[in-house]
Amino acid sequence: VHTAQGSTVHTWLVADETASVEISLFDKMGEAISPGDIVKLADGYCALYREALVLYAGQRGELRRVGDFEMRYTDQPNLSAWSWERDA
Repeated sequence: VHTAQGSTVHTWLVADETASVEISLFDKMGEAISPGDIVKLADGYCALYREALVLYAGQRGELRRVGDFEMRYTDQPNLSAWSWERDA
């Protein structure tokens, strides 16, 4: 997906042994990972986008590839598939 500002947004489903969530990464950070990569995100944050929970690296976030295909994970529950509401 391309933004009006000219950035490219890459959306991936990331998971650990407890759940999964979508992560949106911009430009080169999103190009740096591939399916099956095990990554570690530091200083990221979650936010609601169109009532879905999304993980972001942000400007200060650091995404590091630490391996591939050798980690237990589950894709359920997918926390991004739920409809979330902001607290009043």
